[in-house]
Amino acid sequence: MANLRAYIANCLIGGESITRHGEKSICDTVQFTCENRVFVLTQKADAIQKPRSYFEGSFSATTEILVPNVENADVELVLAIIDRICWLLSLACMSKVVCYGHDYPDGKNSTRKAVVGVTRSNRSTIQIQLGAKVREFVDQTYPAFALLEHRRKLAVAFDYMLQADALGLPTECRSIFASVLLENLKHHYAANEGLPFIDGYFRKKPERKAETWKFRELLTKMFKEVGMTPDISSIISLRNDVVHTGLSALSHHDQRAVYDQIQDLVREYFLRLLGFKGSYLVYSTGCSTHAAI
Repeated sequence: MANLRAYIANCLIGGESITRHGEKSICDTVQFTCENRVFVLTQKADAIQKPRSYFEGSFSATTEILVPNVENADVELVLAIIDRICWLLSLACMSKVVCYGHDYPDGKNSTRKAVVGVTRSNRSTIQIQLGAKVREFVDQTYPAFALLEHRRKLAVAFDYMLQADALGLPTECRSIFASVLLENLKHHYAANEGLPFIDGYFRKKPERKAETWKFRELLTKMFKEVGMTPDISSIISLRNDVVHTGLSALSHHDQRAVYDQIQDLVREYFLRLLGFKGSYLVYSTGCSTHAAI
């Protein structure tokens, strides 16, 4: 058996344990345990020492993950686990964390791949500068993510959330991406629940002329399943405006407030869906306040 080393971009988490680098010591390492395997994540010195603003908006090679004792037959399985860890780190950091290559065995047979994504640094879901918090987050949420990843198309949903928050987008475009995110979550929730889907609509009975489920009804049902009962009236109104006309009658300030509400709701929804327990940062306050599940 040999070690596998993966190369990760756009991840600005802090470490939990200290590594010696010559005469320097850096808190740069976090260890995850997923599917009975150990994944040792080590940050590059720059990712720890430089200000986050240095990386903002650029593709940044920040991280390596070492996986010990991997059989050749298990390489693809281990890489799939690393991709899941990257999606969870993307949710934690609100930054597109991606694996862009690996060496197997470590130090030989390098493989690199084209990937897309840039570093974001100012709206993280948890306190990513604390490596212990990141470890707890990944270890808690990985089992549910692995179970629901394909059934609920969670990678697609996470990506929509990140796309909505990309640098430089007009507010209407943010709102459209956020609306598509809600449509995605609603659709795959309903499909996973086994609701009849006939002639392009989810129906309340398995009959062609049966009453259809309204967008509001399915979202309400979806949120209620994880213990949430939000007022989504303003979200529905904004979604109807931007999807059907491409514009909103709301002021920029009011439209931004509704967009922030969507980000708050989907953040809490993902955390509840994945079985997270603990404190997280509230998007609409600029991540300056905490809430708890």
